[in-house]
Amino acid sequence: MGELAYAIHPADNGWRWRVFDFEGELVAGGVEPSQAEAESAAVALFNDGVDAASAI
Repeated sequence: MGELAYAIHPADNGWRWRVFDFEGELVAGGVEPSQAEAESAAVALFNDGVDAASAI
């Protein structure tokens, strides 16, 4: 799939995480109750090289 990047930021109901492909397209995302859980979820998908078809 190519290179991925992730972002984490505060949300109204926890911490939002998103994983993007090289072209900036969102391939996965979610909200977790804590910053640590959000980072863990994003990094897990980032390291696995999740494919867009299965992530959203």
